[in-house]
Amino acid sequence: MSSIALPRLASAFVEPILDSVRGKDPSDLADRDFLHHEQAIFPSASGERISDEGLAEIRGRILGVARQYGFPDPLGRRTAHFDRDCAVAIHDAVPITPHEAASQEMWVFVTCVLLVDVAVWRFPGLTRERFHGSLERNVFRRLWMRVEVLGPPRGDDDPLWSQEDALVQIMERTAIAENRGLARAIADVFRKNWGKHPGGERAALIRDFLRRVVRRQALARLECLCDEKRLEYLEEIAGETTEALVGSGLPSSPEETRSPVSVEEQGLDSPDRTSEVIWPGAPGAPSETHHRDVGVVPAGGERIKPEELEDIPLNDLMGRVLQAMDGLPVHYAPRQLDLRLLQQGVRVKKNHKKTVEQMMKQLRNDGRVVESEDENGEAIWTVVSSVIGENDTSLSRSIEELTWLAARLGLTNKEDRAVLVQKLGLEEPLPKYLRRVINVAISSASRTTHSSSSAGGQ
Repeated sequence: MSSIALPRLASAFVEPILDSVRGKDPSDLADRDFLHHEQAIFPSASGERISDEGLAEIRGRILGVARQYGFPDPLGRRTAHFDRDCAVAIHDAVPITPHEAASQEMWVFVTCVLLVDVAVWRFPGLTRERFHGSLERNVFRRLWMRVEVLGPPRGDDDPLWSQEDALVQIMERTAIAENRGLARAIADVFRKNWGKHPGGERAALIRDFLRRVVRRQALARLECLCDEKRLEYLEEIAGETTEALVGSGLPSSPEETRSPVSVEEQGLDSPDRTSEVIWPGAPGAPSETHHRDVGVVPAGGERIKPEELEDIPLNDLMGRVLQAMDGLPVHYAPRQLDLRLLQQGVRVKKNHKKTVEQMMKQLRNDGRVVESEDENGEAIWTVVSSVIGENDTSLSRSIEELTWLAARLGLTNKEDRAVLVQKLGLEEPLPKYLRRVINVAISSASRTTHSSSSAGGQ
């Protein structure tokens, strides 16, 4: 395969670039130099270096796809369709080997210079991980790698490419994604067995299926089998998954299939402190109502480390709080909310309980959740309008970042809130939760500044 070398840009320049585009629409970036950056370099041992004409051609291909989806107008809910078409376009347009594709700094250049307006359009929340060159999160690297490993989509209705969760489940398991033959065989089994199932069911089935595959990998190296035997083996595992889950309390919505949290991390009182959990509907499992209330998750669930609330961008955090509310009893116990938030990957410390309460009140006031009844007639909250965190540009910083910004601006009391509000491009009056968040950030910044001053004077 003939390959060319693209410029590299160090990750240290991501933050200054994000600051330069923050608060701007993609159309506001039209005057930028998309082909050059003064700190971009080519690797010393690279082969043929791409020309400006070559860079312009890549940019033109991806921009053409984006315009088919309304660029620079907001993308809306067609993200999966855009990602599907963009993945094919960028894989075809960027003639590189997997070795070249492994360079994080190359993808930083592509995302933050060459296609920065498309990246901002796709992820207007400016989540940092989307602009750094990481394999799983970068705007364009993840798409290029999906086509490289799984092959291009099989038409517009390919079930594998119509749902982000299935792609993530395959690509983020190294034991599977590192072997192209195994990954593509798994994709074929998924299409054949569950392609016509509803989205929520497909998400649950692929998660359970891949857990079984990974466990079998310890006993039989599937990549060493011939194609026929490997496919036969995978079909057998798929049959086990279908038998275990279909008709046995299978989730019907993607919210119920998010990455699970173990019993220990949920804080449940387990006599032997094990992390075993039981899929609802299985023998000895709690009822579905109990599953909803206390956050029981599928057996064999992978342990994840929840993020601290203050480390999560506020627009993303609002979306997670909304998901935690869906199906939550109206008269819930604090413990039930804590467990649901943990299932969304959020750990809430005592000093932020009030912040979450105010977020929930804001969601109710906005009409995003309403009171309804479950199958047993119990009053629960039901989501009627979803929050897409990454598409909300009103505030994309975390509380930790706001604290750092407040300290940098020298803010020391609540009366300084207007300075931070203006810096963030927000408009008064602010929602109560946001006013509280900014006050907390300023207070934390003041304590940090005072502690540093005290330490310096000793």
